Amino acid sequence: MTSVENKMKQSSVSKLNQTQVQQEIAKCIEQTANNPPSAEVYLNLGHLYTLQKQWQQAKNSYKEAIAIDSKIVEAHRHLADVFTNLGNREKAADHLNLAFKLNPNVPTPQQHLELAKTLEQQNKPGRAIAAYHRAIRSKTDFIAAYRSLGQLLTKRSENDLAISLYRQGAKRNPKNSEFHFLLGQALVDLEQWLEAIESYRTVVKLKPESPKAYCHLGQTLVAMEKTAEAELLYKKAISLQADYWEAYYQIGILWHKQKKWDYALQAYRKVRAIKPDFPSVLTKMAVAYRHLQQYDLAIACHREAINNSIESSPLETKTIAAYKITLAKFTQATIHHSNL
Repeated sequence: MTSVENKMKQSSVSKLNQTQVQQEIAKCIEQTANNPPSAEVYLNLGHLYTLQKQWQQAKNSYKEAIAIDSKIVEAHRHLADVFTNLGNREKAADHLNLAFKLNPNVPTPQQHLELAKTLEQQNKPGRAIAAYHRAIRSKTDFIAAYRSLGQLLTKRSENDLAISLYRQGAKRNPKNSEFHFLLGQALVDLEQWLEAIESYRTVVKLKPESPKAYCHLGQTLVAMEKTAEAELLYKKAISLQADYWEAYYQIGILWHKQKKWDYALQAYRKVRAIKPDFPSVLTKMAVAYRHLQQYDLAIACHREAINNSIESSPLETKTIAAYKITLAKFTQATIHHSNL
């Protein structure tokens, strides 16, 4: 039975009243008893039981249809719905995956993507990767699918495959800055600075109004010790968006490394004004104040960093412990300084 024929059959079934549904169920059961097994009959029986919300019977009927013809797409699709109603989302995803795999042109790219994410959540990376690829094949500029697949590949330490995927996306969509940005990020993770710089320069060229593009290009240039150009790029980002705190933070770090403490503090204060819930900048400020021998302010920054942190992970606990150690050192330094 073709997909169109099946939809017509479903439509006619859905118009039956309760008595007619029961009569049709009886006819189908009789057909299965008196004739050679037919996938079509079991498929129709599954539809009828679904109308009655008799999920177990519907499940058994669709499974019988699949046992006769494992490539019957509609049976897999409807069985996925039945498993969803039975609360078995894992089985539902498995059958939806089979349906999409058998007929990848029917689902939308978004449906392929949602299925891939479900399979990934169920710790089925192989099937998830295949579903992401189907989403990309059905829509070659589907940035969300590229991003999700690349992230999954990176989690699996398959960074080279992720970069290859992003290169493919950038090649297919040379005028789309998002693909070049994804490629740039992946290259930075592998410290492939020269190619990353090239990717970010392309982003800036395609999207010259984006402060994010200038900021990321600046960070990559800093890695190559091209600090003068990086500083100009951070300033450009700030000129495009006055409240873009990342640019203030990065230019602050740049001046920090150059021991331009007053300039660094000006940038850090901007970060604090824009993003007060960012305790990391407080530790940077504390270091700058220490070098300026403003120990009271350094201590105050560390105390505030401790108060703004939440001990919810080993990393955060370790960070807070480091804050406390530094605070103790600064406190001792202040006492020593006052006694001189």
